[in-house]
Amino acid sequence: MAISIRLATESDNRGLIALARKSPMKGLLTLYIDRAPDFFSLNRLQGDPWRVYVAEDGDQVAGSISIAYRDVFACGKTTRIAYLSDMKILPSHRNSTVAFRLIKAVHEYERTMGADYFICSVIKGNESVINLFHGRAGLPRMHAVGEVVIHNIIPVFRKHTNVRENVRAATMEDAGKMKILFERFSQQYNFTPRLEENYFRRIIRHEEPFQNSNHFVSERAGTIVAMASAWDQTSMKNLVVEKHSIASRSLVYFSRLAALTGIMSGLPEAGKVIRTLQMRHLAIDEIGESGLREILKWFYNMCLEMRYHILQIVVAEADPIASLL
Repeated sequence: MAISIRLATESDNRGLIALARKSPMKGLLTLYIDRAPDFFSLNRLQGDPWRVYVAEDGDQVAGSISIAYRDVFACGKTTRIAYLSDMKILPSHRNSTVAFRLIKAVHEYERTMGADYFICSVIKGNESVINLFHGRAGLPRMHAVGEVVIHNIIPVFRKHTNVRENVRAATMEDAGKMKILFERFSQQYNFTPRLEENYFRRIIRHEEPFQNSNHFVSERAGTIVAMASAWDQTSMKNLVVEKHSIASRSLVYFSRLAALTGIMSGLPEAGKVIRTLQMRHLAIDEIGESGLREILKWFYNMCLEMRYHILQIVVAEADPIASLL
């Protein structure tokens, strides 16, 4: 049967969740992302408008790709981008034209929308994906514009905190100040999101889907000098261990020994979820480094207390915040 490319609908939810499970990421651990119960919940947060396309082969979803529009900062001004994500292909279809046809579908849609930039994130060294963006057969030619680094921190020992840094939970009265600080800090980097005050209000109020999020600020003389949030996204996605390598099995063994002492949470076995607390919205002013370092300690200790396996922080390679990690 011929493979067709079409817009996804809610009826594709089960097929898309199955596709994500069958598209693991291989490394020290083999992991897959479980998007149950609602695959589209993350797409709704990525921008407006958004679309998901699927490659349909008979009664199965053989591939997917999504596109979403959002406002970001680029070259110091607000810019509209099209963000490409969720590109997944069944292993049985990876030597076919499915990936090419999915990219072509979103590119044709984007030509009717007219964003300033067409952005996607690719794991460094993933040549099978990078080769799709060399400008062949009418597809756009992509250029590397920067690198981000994902820091996965395993909490082990509780860190001592310094009360003099005046770290506290954000309140509704802070939302406007947080918006200003985040905007001022973000304009130093290209393609960071432009967020409105109401966005921070939703986080502080723990509105859905931010019900499992926390936001801390560091304050000096009534001025917020550092801020960061941490978000548990388990209601929308979970990182699941499919299998371990020999090296990671050893790591699991020793982490479980440490867990018996109460020092840390033992790393999960195959088939189990890696409980992850993801940090977002990191920002500092000229004197905020020590305050942000203290906020990081608070979230690190929170991971220990709430038995998270990993504290995840994503920063640009040149971001000065990276030196605090």
